[in-house]
Amino acid sequence: MKKLLIFIIIITASQVHAQINLNDYPGLMSEGEMPQSFRDGFTSDKKSEDDTFMKTLFQSGKVVYGTSLNRYLDTILGNLLVNNAQLRDEISLFVVKSPNVNAYATTRGYIFVNTGLLAQATNEAEIAFILAHEIVHIADKHEMKLEKNGDFNHYLNYHNRSRENENDADRYALQRYYASSKYSYKAMEGVFDVLQYGYLPFDNLPFKRSMVETGFYTFPDKYYLENVKPIRSREDYIDTLSTHPNILKRRTAAKNICDTKNDEGRLAFVQSKDLFDQIQSIARLECIHQYLIRHDYGNAYYNAYVLAQTSMPENSYLQNAMAIAVYGLSKHKQGGSLREVLPRPSDIEGEKQQIYHFFGELSRQELNVLAIRLLWQAYKKSSGNEHLLAMCADAIKDMLGKNKLNLNDFSDYPANAEITEEGGSAIDTTTQNASQSKYDRIKSTSITKVKPSEKFKTVNYMLVDLKQDEGFVALVQQTKNDMEDESIINLVQSASNKGIGNNGILFLEPFYQFVKDYNVVAKKSAAGKKEIANVIKKGTRKLDMNATIIEKKQLVTFTTDQYNQYSKIMDWLQDVYNISENMVFYRNNEMKQIASDLNCKYISLVSITMTNGRYLSYDKFQDLAFSIICPVVAPAYITKFFFPRRESQISVNVIEIETGKVFFAQRNNINATASQAGLVNAYLYDCLYQIKKGGNK
Repeated sequence: MKKLLIFIIIITASQVHAQINLNDYPGLMSEGEMPQSFRDGFTSDKKSEDDTFMKTLFQSGKVVYGTSLNRYLDTILGNLLVNNAQLRDEISLFVVKSPNVNAYATTRGYIFVNTGLLAQATNEAEIAFILAHEIVHIADKHEMKLEKNGDFNHYLNYHNRSRENENDADRYALQRYYASSKYSYKAMEGVFDVLQYGYLPFDNLPFKRSMVETGFYTFPDKYYLENVKPIRSREDYIDTLSTHPNILKRRTAAKNICDTKNDEGRLAFVQSKDLFDQIQSIARLECIHQYLIRHDYGNAYYNAYVLAQTSMPENSYLQNAMAIAVYGLSKHKQGGSLREVLPRPSDIEGEKQQIYHFFGELSRQELNVLAIRLLWQAYKKSSGNEHLLAMCADAIKDMLGKNKLNLNDFSDYPANAEITEEGGSAIDTTTQNASQSKYDRIKSTSITKVKPSEKFKTVNYMLVDLKQDEGFVALVQQTKNDMEDESIINLVQSASNKGIGNNGILFLEPFYQFVKDYNVVAKKSAAGKKEIANVIKKGTRKLDMNATIIEKKQLVTFTTDQYNQYSKIMDWLQDVYNISENMVFYRNNEMKQIASDLNCKYISLVSITMTNGRYLSYDKFQDLAFSIICPVVAPAYITKFFFPRRESQISVNVIEIETGKVFFAQRNNINATASQAGLVNAYLYDCLYQIKKGGNK
C-alpha cells in the first residue's frame, strides 16, 4: 500500500528575488524567513471576530511578507512611530494581494494593507495617514464587527467598526502619530479622494477602437456608446445606518485639524518619489493579476489598457493580460455565463463603461475570434510564451467546434475591398512578407482565395492578416488534428470507463460548513471538516491510491518557498472555481510545476454544505401518515419523525492539472435524518472508488 503523504512539498527554488521582472510579471511572492506572527495568525484558535477574520485571511494564501512593498510600508510605519518604539514592536504589518482599496487592523496588533490601496494612492503621505488611522484602532483596542454572511472578498472591502471609533481613528491619527512624522498635512488630504473613488480604474481614459479593430474590419457603431455615464460623487451620502461616517464629514473634520497645523518643511514623499512609483507599478500589476484570477475580466482589461496607454506603454505583461482577459470573456460567453464575470454596462461609470458595453455587444463568434487574434499577437511578441499558445489553441478549438468556423469561412480580402478580375486587392501587396521569394509569392497567389459574399458579417473579415501567417495556419490545422484524435480517445475511454489508476492525485483540504438558521456554525463546521478529511484519508488508503493530501495545519512548519507554493495552489483554485467550462487556466503554468514536484497528475476538490432543515416538515407528516396506512414501517418512520432533518449538498471534482480539464465531477443532495453522516461518508467512498477504478462501487 502506498504511503499517504501529508503535504510534503519539494523545494525547487532557493529564494524569490527582490527584483521583479515587470515585463513578465510573476505575481507577488513572500520573501525571507516566515515571521512568527504570520505562523501565529495562521494557526490562531481564538474565537473573536478579529481572529476569525485574520485566520481566514492568512489561510487564503493572499497575505505576503518580506517583499519590497512590505519593506516600503514598514519604513512608513517606523516614521509614524519614531517616538513610540514599544508600540512599533507590537505591530506586525502584512500586504494582502487584493485590488480592493482598503487597509485594516486587528486588536492583536496586525495591520493588513491591500495592494489596491498602494495602486490608487497618489503619494506616500496618504498611505501614512491610513497607517496612522489603523495604529489608533490597535492602540485603543477598537473591536472589528463582521457581517456573518459576508464572503471573503466582502471582508476585504467591508470590515466595520463603530462610527465613533472611525472618527476617533481619523482625529487621533493626525494628533498622535502623523504629527510625529515628517509627512505633509496638505499632501494627505487627497486620501479621501482615494477612498471615495478607489472603486474606479487607475485612470479614466477613452477607449480607442484601434485596440480591437484593424484596416481589414470594423465593428458596427452600435457596439460603442455615444456617451458614457459620468462618475458621480458619493461623499455626502446619508450615514445614519452606516458604521462609517461619510467621506465629506471625514474630509471636513480632517481639514479642520490640518488647517491648524504648520506644514512648512513637511513632505509628500519622505522616501523618494521614484521608489513610490516603483512600488505603485508592482501593486498595479498585482491588481491586474488578481483580477484575472478572480475572472474579473472587465477590470483586468481596462486597467491593463490604461497602464499601456500611460505609464507602461512597452510592458509586455499588460498586452498579455488584455489578451487573456478577452480569452476569459470568450470562454464564459461560450458557456453562457458572461454576465457572471462582466456586469451590465448600466452599472458601470466613466470611460470603463465603454468596454463593458463593447464586450457585451460582441456575438459569441466575434468574441471568440477576437480572443484568437489578441492571443496570437501576444504570443508572437512574447518570444514564444507556450501558455499563450495553449490558450490560443483552445480558442481555435472553440472556433472550429462550438462556433463551426473553419479558415475557409474567413475572407482573404478586407471588408469593402475592391477586388480585381485577377482576384487581387490592396491587401495583397501591403501585407506580404517582404522576405518572401518570388516562388513563394507565386505559390501563395496560386491558392484559391476566399472572396467576400453577401452573407459575410464582421467576423468573416477578422482573420485576413492571420490567414497569411504560416505559423497561425499550421496551429489551426494542428488543433483540428488534435480534436479528431481527442474524439477517438474520449470514445475509447468512455467505452472502458477507466479511472485514474496509479496516477498521482492531490487532495486539497475539503471545504465543509454546517449551516443553521442561515448562519455558519464554526464549531460543527470544524468538526465536520475533520471527519470528512479522515474519510478521504481512510478511503484513499483502502483503495491504495497514489494520493497526496494537503492540510492547512501543516503550514506551522512551512518554509517560505512552501508557503509560496501553497499560495499558488490557492490562486489556481480561485481561478478554477470561477468557471464551469474547460479552459486553459491563468495559473496553469505554476500548477504544472507543483504537480511535477508532487508527482500528481490530478487534483481533487471536495465541497460539502450541511444544512439543518425544519424540525417539522411536510415530508415528515407524509411519512407519518404512510406509517398509519402501513403499520409494518411505522417504527422506522416514527423514529425519523423525532430527529431533525438535514440536507447535505456535496460536490466532488477531479481536474487534470496539465490541461485544466474536468476528469470527474459529481454533485448530489442528500436528505436524511439521523443517518446523514453515514450516507455522506458512503457517498464519498463511492466517489473515491469511481475516481480510482471507474464505475460505481
